[in-house]
Amino acid sequence: TCATNYTFIPYMVTPQNKVYCCESSLMKGLSELMQPSFEALLGPICMPLQDRLTQLLTSCKTNT
Repeated sequence: TCATNYTFIPYMVTPQNKVYCCESSLMKGLSELMQPSFEALLGPICMPLQDRLTQLLTSCKTNT
């Protein structure tokens, strides 16, 4: 079950308009380094926001 009602998901949008989810401490440094070719480096440290949302929703048990 989910322990809280709200979950903050830090995210960023790349110059190619793709949205990634990262740890908030990582966000500031990444946004300063963001270049058009930088997106290829995001894979190992970030995940697409849609994947993170799916992961959160499938891990929560609900009573309907």
